[in-house]
Amino acid sequence: MATPGTGGTITTITVNGITYNVHRFTSSGTFVAPSAGVSLIEVLCVAGGGAGGGGYAGGGGGAGGLIYQTDYAVTPNGSSTVTVGAGGTGVAGVAGGNGGNSTFGTLTAIGGGGGGNQSTNPCSAGGSGGGSGYSAGTGASVPGAPTIPQGQRGGWAATSNGAGGGGGFSAVGANGATPGGNGGSGFNCSITGSSAYYAGGGGGGGNASNNGGTGGQGGGGSAASAGTSNTGGGGGGVNYSGSGSTRAGPSGGSGVVIVRYPWGNNPKLPPTLGGHLSRRA
Repeated sequence: MATPGTGGTITTITVNGITYNVHRFTSSGTFVAPSAGVSLIEVLCVAGGGAGGGGYAGGGGGAGGLIYQTDYAVTPNGSSTVTVGAGGTGVAGVAGGNGGNSTFGTLTAIGGGGGGNQSTNPCSAGGSGGGSGYSAGTGASVPGAPTIPQGQRGGWAATSNGAGGGGGFSAVGANGATPGGNGGSGFNCSITGSSAYYAGGGGGGGNASNNGGTGGQGGGGSAASAGTSNTGGGGGGVNYSGSGSTRAGPSGGSGVVIVRYPWGNNPKLPPTLGGHLSRRA
């Protein structure tokens, strides 16, 4: 008798009359494929989000890179190494740290870029790029570049005002104005059986303590707030306060890896499919 796969936290769901096993990894581990009957699986791989920029008006952290593949090939009882990237860490007075990469077998999602601080501490490239930060007297840093097609670039800071939002999977970070720019929106996926967003960018810091940008859908933190764990959301940049150039930006959210495949009694699936999955949920 065929045995199901192992690894991660396993749940069973039914969607449109088809039963699936879902494996959710919130920490690194190993996925072992079913012993028979499944040749292609569905994989969502999200890297850790970048931290927000520190100092005065910091740029929003870029979302972790995201890969969604519906036809990843596996062999019976084959093992795939799973790495779940950590969120980037804020650094006092400079650009935020990048998020960690997430991997599943041959797939690698790139960690989100940290949000910028000032021209001498530019924001970083990543899965999605960090937003441009501003510091009085030194101008704006250049937004971080993305890893296409895993994400989008960060937004620009305005002169003497708000910082740019971090890029998200689906949209670039908004440019800063008097308030900070909003983080870019992430990706809506129903791989777990419920609709959820992943990989949203962090909001850029504003030119005052209460007018920073909002985080993008998908776990992006609003200004001065961390990204949500296990979404790959970028951390929000710090708001300008007239002082406090040594403040660290909030951390990015950790990544996640989710796998699913048809399992059990599925009369709607022709026997020749052997678990082939060619559509999104």
